[in-house]
Amino acid sequence: MKRSKQHPTPIIKHPTSYAQHRVLSEGEELIRIFFSSVHTARRNALLEKQEPPEAQRHLSSKAR
Repeated sequence: MKRSKQHPTPIIKHPTSYAQHRVLSEGEELIRIFFSSVHTARRNALLEKQEPPEAQRHLSSKAR
């Protein structure tokens, strides 16, 4: 018995209306913002680790 090759069903179907398209676009934008925030947080954490101890002491004394 031969199986015919079928295309997998997409998780998100093509929007059929303007409202559906707009919701998908807003969701995609929120995902981009989230990933950008995660990237920025990781970069800031790495930069904090790389600061010399003297600079860290200076920054912590300003916070007081």
